[in-house]
Amino acid sequence: MLQKYEKTMNRIWGVTTNISNIFLFLLMMLVVVNIIARRFFNAPIFGVTELVCYGSLAAASFGLAQNEWMDGNVRMTLILERTSAKFGCFLNLIVNIVALLGFTFVSYHLVMQVGTKLSNGQLSSELNFPMYIVTGVLAIGFILLTLAILAKLILYILRIKNKLYTIEPPCSDPKAEEGET
Repeated sequence: MLQKYEKTMNRIWGVTTNISNIFLFLLMMLVVVNIIARRFFNAPIFGVTELVCYGSLAAASFGLAQNEWMDGNVRMTLILERTSAKFGCFLNLIVNIVALLGFTFVSYHLVMQVGTKLSNGQLSSELNFPMYIVTGVLAIGFILLTLAILAKLILYILRIKNKLYTIEPPCSDPKAEEGET
């Protein structure tokens, strides 16, 4: 059950990463077309800077969940390395609970911001693009991040329940590390 859960989560977060990759590819193409248009036709694309900013925000937002799931962030493991695996697993559980609460709070307020920007009709400065869409994409990214933290929390609970005490990221197999494959 544990491996099936991890595989399912890997697939889900892989989809969000692919969405992020699409945004990055489109941004790259936009910048290349802008450079060519500016250099050879003396006609740069209007609003390209704003589009790149919002596209980068979208790419980062959709990549947050995969980054969290794969433990892509730098962690200070000094304390974890000097304690037992069981204590480290419980400490990871506590840290993930705190992170879940924090990012739930942030996600909630971003969703409220979407409503505020929608009712105010706030537009971007250069392209007059509706800001509620930009804030909505950011809110979706943080909601996905919160769900990834919740998925990791469930994984750590399942590992503790199965007495697989490890601080390894969810994408790794604790049995394989112990030579029990």
